[in-house]
Formats: sequence, C-alpha cells, structure tokens
Amino acid sequence: MFPIKAQGVYIKNEAARDPRSMARIERMMPFIEHSGDVETIDDEAWHSLVSDANLNQIPDLGDNRHGTDGFACAVPRTDQRAR
Repeated sequence: MFPIKAQGVYIKNEAARDPRSMARIERMMPFIEHSGDVETIDDEAWHSLVSDANLNQIPDLGDNRHGTDGFACAVPRTDQRAR
C-alpha cells in the first residue's frame, strides 16, 4: 500500500463498532501519515466535516494518485452479510 498523507483520520461510529472493519482500519493505519488523534464521528459530524471543508465536490485529480491532495477516504463496508 502506498503511504497517504492526511489532514485527519475519522472513523464512522458504525465502523468503530464492527470488529472486522476495525481490523481493516488497523491494517491501513501504518500507511496513513497524519497529525492529531483519530476521531470517531457520527453521521452529523461526518456531514459537517464534508460540508465545512467543501469535500462534497468531485475534484479533478488529473494524474494525482489518491491521497496526494491531503484528503483520502477509506470506508470499510459494515453491511457484510454471510456468504
């Protein structure tokens, strides 16, 4: 996995409650360079974060790879059903 520089790391409550999601997140964390604490947030806080930072616009990434602009989003699925 390529290193990702992030301004912050936020984990949705649903993912924080799911052991499988947290296992995935823990495997990714060594590759995410960030300052500050990892925050667990609810839907309202997620909406505010996205709106306040104007992250609800689709950027033109050009040749940039994911995460080079300081914001990366990894959302492990929490709705996995038995297969």
